[in-house]
Amino acid sequence: MLQALSALEKNLQLSESEDKIKVFTSVTEEYEILSTGVGARDVSYSTILSVSGKDAQDFLHRISTNSVKNLEINQAVRTIFTNDKGRILERVVLARLQDQIILFGNEGTEELLSFWLNKYIIMDDVKVKSLYGQQFVIEVHSHQAESLMILLFGDAAKKIEENKIYTVLCDSHIVHFLKIHEQNNKYKYILFGEASGVRAICTQLYESKSILDFSFIGEEAYERFRIEEGLVGPKELSNQFNPIEAGLIGEVDFKKGCYIGQEVIARLDTYHKVQKSLVGFVFKERIAFDGVLTVYDAERNEIGVVTSAANSPESSSMIGLGYIRKSKLETEEEETYFVLDGNREVETYLRKIGNL
Repeated sequence: MLQALSALEKNLQLSESEDKIKVFTSVTEEYEILSTGVGARDVSYSTILSVSGKDAQDFLHRISTNSVKNLEINQAVRTIFTNDKGRILERVVLARLQDQIILFGNEGTEELLSFWLNKYIIMDDVKVKSLYGQQFVIEVHSHQAESLMILLFGDAAKKIEENKIYTVLCDSHIVHFLKIHEQNNKYKYILFGEASGVRAICTQLYESKSILDFSFIGEEAYERFRIEEGLVGPKELSNQFNPIEAGLIGEVDFKKGCYIGQEVIARLDTYHKVQKSLVGFVFKERIAFDGVLTVYDAERNEIGVVTSAANSPESSSMIGLGYIRKSKLETEEEETYFVLDGNREVETYLRKIGNL
């Protein structure tokens, strides 16, 4: 418990150049808990912005993909900020509280997102402020997640509605929690509150170990789990791809009217012009992965990219996520693909993720 507590308190003050906690116990044990029990992942180092002012809600509605205008207090929604070409800048969970709207984003995007929001504030009464270091944010994943929430928060968590924000007291500290959709019929819970409450919530989480198969999860185990489940992460959410390619069409409201990038995204959907699709990969051998790998077909044509990769816990192979030309998925013929590991060609197969 002390290791986890010190790690969470450290993560509240991490700079972008510092490493997150990669392993709490062991990668194998943590992955197993994500697969069969319940894991808590601290993401307090990620982008957390407060947007306030009387025009805040209308402003966010106008510049992001999903419908925000009618969101009530203590409700949340996923939405995406895109550039004028319809490419992804950031995907956030937008949580409306009484006096502010909090945006929970990914690691390393705070400066970009703050700049983007402020760029479009002209005459609006809108203020954007970083909550970095002021809030703890913990994600709860996997099969026993609902049981953990009931154990932590009692009656308040017995009938949790998706996208509704609940507020409880944890050892005199205010804690908010909500259930939000991920992808592929997966959900996660987000717990957040003032940084001073992290010790209290950490203590309660650890007390659940006597009843549930629980552990805090480091980055290595979570990356394996994320790729295995086909959940997009920061590497899949970049200005190289649009929301439809990333499988996030459910976070785009095609009836809401204009937002930045709306015309491009609407045209891609209407005329079926999407060029790439998110896919899973399996590599026949281990590879050195340091960012992005190009995928080739048998004729040595570039047909896709690998954006994330991790060792598979169940075999000696590696698995990955990335994008491939949609035309390659529409053929009934099985094709051989490969990536280059230095000068070595490594065969690559497509892996089904969710409904893709």
